[in-house]
Amino acid sequence: MKFQVLVFSVVLALISVSPAAANDTAIDTAGDGAAAAQDLKLARRCAWRDANGRWVEAGECEIEGWQGPGELLLTVRWPSGQRSVIETLPEGGQARINRRRGSFQPAGDGTWLFRLQQGGALRFTGS
Repeated sequence: MKFQVLVFSVVLALISVSPAAANDTAIDTAGDGAAAAQDLKLARRCAWRDANGRWVEAGECEIEGWQGPGELLLTVRWPSGQRSVIETLPEGGQARINRRRGSFQPAGDGTWLFRLQQGGALRFTGS
């Protein structure tokens, strides 16, 4: 129930997001060490997955954080003032979303997909 309330709050917040200036460059999360650590500040189109498994497009969200070799630490800012903290772990494929265990899957186009173990997912489109 708490997760459903959180997802509903996120959806409401995302619906009212206004577009922000974006630096939508693809981010290397392969962990090969080729990219130096860098600060991130960008806007990306966001979507969440509902209880029926359908993706619901929600607009744009602002993302700030840090990228190191093979890992990300992100703060997602919703218009409601709520912040979500997302971090990937160097072990590969593992993530924490607001301290909950999940998985992380980057795509070749720069899209990030975060799945929670207890259900639900967030998608941030890169291009």
